[in-house]
Amino acid sequence: MQRWYALSARRGREQAFCRLCQRMAPASGSLSFFVPRLTLCRRNRGVSELRRVPLYPGYCLVRADDAEEVSSFAKSAAHPVDVVGGPDAPRPVDRRDQRLIESLMDADGVIGFSAGWIEDGALRVAEGPLRGLEHLVRRIDRHRRTADVAPRGAAGDRILRVGLEVVGVSPRRAPCHPGAPAGDVRAAGGGLHPGAAPNGTPALRGRRGRAERP
Repeated sequence: MQRWYALSARRGREQAFCRLCQRMAPASGSLSFFVPRLTLCRRNRGVSELRRVPLYPGYCLVRADDAEEVSSFAKSAAHPVDVVGGPDAPRPVDRRDQRLIESLMDADGVIGFSAGWIEDGALRVAEGPLRGLEHLVRRIDRHRRTADVAPRGAAGDRILRVGLEVVGVSPRRAPCHPGAPAGDVRAAGGGLHPGAAPNGTPALRGRRGRAERP
């Protein structure tokens, strides 16, 4: 399994930086640079529309066989490359976070938008990447049309916020997952940051948003 490593990039220029890194990388190597993207619902002049945004604003990711390969690339690149963890000891994204994101992404590296409903207190996803992964949903914000997802057994601050449209709720209004208050079917505060793992993987923090009631 190739691991993911993070490289700092200018916000809004992540894709361009990835293309530059790919050109600088040795043709014989196994390095592969990419920017995972997320589909979220945004309002533009009163109209809701789906937009694709970087999952980690300000970062480009690279797949590599080992940290030494990433270190060698960062030190020999023609242009400055800032590796999270430093060029001498690049730190990979936590394995559980990587597996979760891989399970949600399509072949183009995009996490799509999901749709479903809440029935008898349980979330049912009819379409989208969250289908079959309902048990990983921690919170739902129906107003922002998002769901907070975390790897099984992850700490509370390691949350991935993805797009989810809840099109209906059964008459018995209940939490979408065990243990949550009945009126708390919405996102608790927090950002989009799968990092901050116990092994020292840094937090790759992204957009934040205070929860609002529907």
